[in-house]
Amino acid sequence: MLSILCNTLGYSSNVTKAASYIVPPLSGLSKVFTSNKRYHFEQVQVAVPIILNVLTAVALDSDDSDDAELESVFHRAVGIANSIYGVCNKLDGVSNEKLRALLGLYVLQCLALLSASISYKNSTCHLMVLELSQISSYCGLTYMSLLTAFDVETAAGFVFGDKDAHMSCLSHVKHGASLSVVWGLVSEEVAHATKESSVAIKDDIHNNQTK
Repeated sequence: MLSILCNTLGYSSNVTKAASYIVPPLSGLSKVFTSNKRYHFEQVQVAVPIILNVLTAVALDSDDSDDAELESVFHRAVGIANSIYGVCNKLDGVSNEKLRALLGLYVLQCLALLSASISYKNSTCHLMVLELSQISSYCGLTYMSLLTAFDVETAAGFVFGDKDAHMSCLSHVKHGASLSVVWGLVSEEVAHATKESSVAIKDDIHNNQTK
């Protein structure tokens, strides 16, 4: 089922960039992730690059998708993040560490695409950022680590082994890391979702700049 949905997702994005065509396979993948009984990390590892490539194409390359269609796509993308989060809770050891690292990369890429394609004034956008921010906190992505220590290549190498083969699907992760912090600075609600303080963030940034 996973391979069928991934093929459908890839085919739909090649035929058209219309957002509505990729919503069904995204919904299906979200359900497959939580229903699988084994090979949890391996299956998510295969699917995430395909999902992110399609999301990038639809969010940034499509001129004819309206806000409602894009919102529907990102609702499914956030749903996938929640499904992967649920799978993480089934794993332990190295598999859990790798899946959390993969989830962190996925969340940051989604955050960048969401921020670029849907107005920040849109209440739906804000709610989805809240959900993604909560998950990024679970992945251990503190604001200070995102600003000073987060390395996309290192994380990708840990998750995929051959990082170079998958960097294209992670092309906006660095932007997502910065935007994650920006969202925390402009929205106390987002900062609270990550269990961080916007005042503390500003102090940390100031102290880091003066070192």
